Amino acid sequence: MSTLVSFDRLLQLAERKGIRPVLENLEADIMAEKESRKRIPRPPAPEGGISINAASKKYKIAKTTLYQWVKKKYIPVIKSTEYETFILESCVAKIAEGYKPRRGSWDVKKLFEDLN
Repeated sequence: MSTLVSFDRLLQLAERKGIRPVLENLEADIMAEKESRKRIPRPPAPEGGISINAASKKYKIAKTTLYQWVKKKYIPVIKSTEYETFILESCVAKIAEGYKPRRGSWDVKKLFEDLN
């Protein structure tokens, strides 16, 4: 297993081996590579929406369950990005009130019918 080290630590190690000048010449390339690997900040949720990950944590419903409900069109999708799917939070909140895990598919269908 490899361990990542900071550039400063790498310079210290290069000093001991006598190759610091070589590493200093590569510093600009190393820093440019580091910048290019930064994560793109995720957009905020649209108004009235919540990501499936956030809804799962907030309402204590499994992510896979929420994804299945979205797939079956029980919960409307507000926006879908490369990283996240945003769903209507008010709908999830209503469902969370009456939902109990492992109740069976008939009970879940009945729950969604009662909401509409």
